[in-house]
Amino acid sequence: MPNEGPVESRIAARAWLVALAVAWLGLVTPAMAQEIPPLVWPEDGIIGGIRFEGTAATEDELRALIASRAAENLDAETISADIRALYATGRFEDIEVETLREGLSVILVFHFVERPRLRELLLPEALEPDRVSLMDKSKLQVGSFVAKSSTVTLRAAVVESLGDEGLSLADVELVPLEVSAGQVDLQVVAAQLEPVSLCEVLFVGNQAFDDDTLLALMESQPASVWGRLFGGGRLKPRRLQSDVQRLEAYYAEHGFVEARVRLAYVAAQADARGVIAQVRVEEGVVTTVSALGLFGGVVDGELELSRDALALQTGSVFSLSAFQTTIEQLRRHYLALGYALVEVRPTRLRAAEGSLVLNLEVVPGPLVHVRDLLISGNSATAEDVIRREITQDEGALFDGEALRESMANLEATGLFETPSYEVKPVSKGLTDVLVTVKEKDPFVRNLSLAYGTTTGFGGRAQMGHRNLFGLGKRLWIEGWLSQLRQSAELTYEDRRLLGTRMGWRVRALYDNRIYPDFSSSELGGDLRWGVELHRWLLFDIDLGWTQERLSHDFEVVPPALAALFADGRRVSVGASLRFERGDPDEPFHHSHTLSAAIADSAFGSELEWTRLDFDNRFSLALPAELRLGGHVRGTKLFDFNATGEIPLSERLFAGGPADVRGFKAWSLGPHESLDGTNRIAVGGVEELLFSLSLDWSVSESVDLFTFCDAGNVFDANQARFAFDLFSDGDDVLRTAAGFGVRAKILSLEAHLGFPLSPRPGEDGWTFALSAAQPF
Repeated sequence: MPNEGPVESRIAARAWLVALAVAWLGLVTPAMAQEIPPLVWPEDGIIGGIRFEGTAATEDELRALIASRAAENLDAETISADIRALYATGRFEDIEVETLREGLSVILVFHFVERPRLRELLLPEALEPDRVSLMDKSKLQVGSFVAKSSTVTLRAAVVESLGDEGLSLADVELVPLEVSAGQVDLQVVAAQLEPVSLCEVLFVGNQAFDDDTLLALMESQPASVWGRLFGGGRLKPRRLQSDVQRLEAYYAEHGFVEARVRLAYVAAQADARGVIAQVRVEEGVVTTVSALGLFGGVVDGELELSRDALALQTGSVFSLSAFQTTIEQLRRHYLALGYALVEVRPTRLRAAEGSLVLNLEVVPGPLVHVRDLLISGNSATAEDVIRREITQDEGALFDGEALRESMANLEATGLFETPSYEVKPVSKGLTDVLVTVKEKDPFVRNLSLAYGTTTGFGGRAQMGHRNLFGLGKRLWIEGWLSQLRQSAELTYEDRRLLGTRMGWRVRALYDNRIYPDFSSSELGGDLRWGVELHRWLLFDIDLGWTQERLSHDFEVVPPALAALFADGRRVSVGASLRFERGDPDEPFHHSHTLSAAIADSAFGSELEWTRLDFDNRFSLALPAELRLGGHVRGTKLFDFNATGEIPLSERLFAGGPADVRGFKAWSLGPHESLDGTNRIAVGGVEELLFSLSLDWSVSESVDLFTFCDAGNVFDANQARFAFDLFSDGDDVLRTAAGFGVRAKILSLEAHLGFPLSPRPGEDGWTFALSAAQPF
């Protein structure tokens, strides 16, 4: 039947139908699909027999479910309980009980209307990816009985799923197809599957924030060329409702505690395939905290939390996040002191328009000690692996801060997803703590492919086990094959040696790199010992042994450059200190690494040098789904041997997709001539690299980004903090800029890079593409 009427009326009608269905479902309990009317029975009588009609179930199965028995007195309450028990099986749509008088006894006859069993759920192609979730929501499974309530829930879930894909006007019908006695196929028929465009978002009533600010907060964006290209610009009702809640939270965050946001739809086109979303805002006034009262808690100067430390202060504009942070500050303060059952009860009193009196009552409860730490969810992981990450001790005073840090420790192992804990009081002052984990797949299988205009095609494969023997140990092998590099590594790692905060790693490797004018290969391995000084601070010591070999096609190498082409054994000892705060997805994440290494003849090394490195990275979330990232790296190589030159195999190279995008791989830095005419890149002994990027999330699965890179490698004491835009020579920072796209599908990333000041012989642009997929 074709749709008629304006878009807003059809959407409202659909919303009303879904709401009615949900409300109706709320009245239907799993135990009984229909209301059981009051039963009226003869005043007295003995049950002479019990019969069952209209069902394929055996009498033994049914008699086991009911309490009524032959030769017992007739009892209305017992029979009502029998009906509830029969409905609870989910097998019956309707049940009636009939009584037949035979002399002084009564025959009970149960009449059933049996539900059919589901043989198959037939879905349109557009819904096949959602099959599992649709069946879970409707509680329908192949072979289960089909209840009317399940079909109503299924239809609502289908409408919701299609709406999430922008098919907001879809007509959905469920058609049962009987295939045999007691069996049906349930066919989902969906019409009107053309997407509806969100043509425009209009804001009405907003004064404190302009339209652009509010629109930037919304995931729903009007249709545009870019939006249509990436599946955006469609009308998705659930996403719009989430946007409404996000806007209200934004207003509350800025002191508008009574702000209300409402949503209405207006047809934008005659064919009803375009919709304008009208967002109506009632802002109210900015509210300030005129008084902040703290009550209850522990009366002890050493234990009290200073008011000045609270996020919300008297006289400040009320902020929802500051309010929530203040409550959490109080909770965490008392949890760390052993008050595991602490409650913070807020009371808000309006003193006048725009003024708020806020009272926070702290009810600490008793001091609590931990009796037992209970672990659940670890089917493959040894319990000791989990317990060694938990800093809360059994028998000790409850410590909420220690448990919070313990959950972070468990997540940092990479073995579990979102670990959590639950307080389970045993008696006054005593509790158990249940730690629940969800194990990740221990097998790691990844395949990556890449292409670049300057690097050619390449691929990387990795296979391994991250939880060997259930002890948290790791073993993996990986290889890289491309036109510029061939490598293989076998690694074993134990991050918790003998259950301590120390760990070790051993690695065997082969690496062959093909530079523009020569190649360098190494074969060997390294041993690393590390200690976790803090969850954010790691210290490592490395011992490496490799055999370096250089290959080239030059007929003659000038004696002055002969040391560059030296090869031999390298034995090195190094140390590093790494500080990392926050996770990459958090609003602010930063890491800092300092490292030093030395290769010396005292260790048996034929190649000698000393190396210093620093590496700093940050990532900062910005409004409007933007994220700013930065990276600064520097390296210095010192040569203390008699040759005065560090071999090519040990020198630093820059350029390409890994550092200064926009340039050919390993092409930057000093160049030397071997034949008096042609100059080859010989790398440097100093390195400076800078990178700045801005990411924009245009949809749930696609990000656009732009970047600017600057960097180079230099000979000793040659580096200058000057850019190639203003100066020539090998001793300046080369600059490039570009843009790209990332997609969650296949972890796809592609970018174009452009040198800002290209020189003769350099390409005017470069392109790189990469994709990765677990298997």
